[in-house]
Amino acid sequence: MRKVVLAIFFVNLIFGLAFAAKKPAVQRKTTTVEQSQVTPTLTQAQVAALTEEAKSKLSLNRWLIDLIPQGVAKAKPISDVLTFTDKTVVSEFLSKKGFFGSNYSLRIEPEGVAVFETVQRDVEDNLAAWRGELRGNNLFGTVTIRDNKTGKVELYSFVTVGMTSASLETQTTQNK
Repeated sequence: MRKVVLAIFFVNLIFGLAFAAKKPAVQRKTTTVEQSQVTPTLTQAQVAALTEEAKSKLSLNRWLIDLIPQGVAKAKPISDVLTFTDKTVVSEFLSKKGFFGSNYSLRIEPEGVAVFETVQRDVEDNLAAWRGELRGNNLFGTVTIRDNKTGKVELYSFVTVGMTSASLETQTTQNK
């Protein structure tokens, strides 16, 4: 009896394997959702061109933004101005609180979006970490401010509400 059961098992196993080997591979169709999730690959030349374009756009404008406190009921936006130079960024709102301008890093994401990041410090070594995206003429992202003494963390999101030309601002100041 045991030999009969084993024989049936092996026969089924062999026929199953033979059937699976002869079965044609099923071609799976890619849906439009899956196609849209594929990120484009940029060449080094494209990344370099997009980086220069983003640096130029950032430094040629003073960015009027609204800082929106997160985790606060009925949060009121705080007006701020970000000014970028070739290497640094300054927040007028945070400068008034004693934070210094800082160097920023800029990278291009695979889909072509420019992302900047920086950490600003004040004299008491409190930190303000910025992460922002430049899409067209819109700048948006987050700022996290950490108080070293209390450990208190404030989180803000920010969005562009306008721009002014940094070169006009410089010319106006020089003419005075």
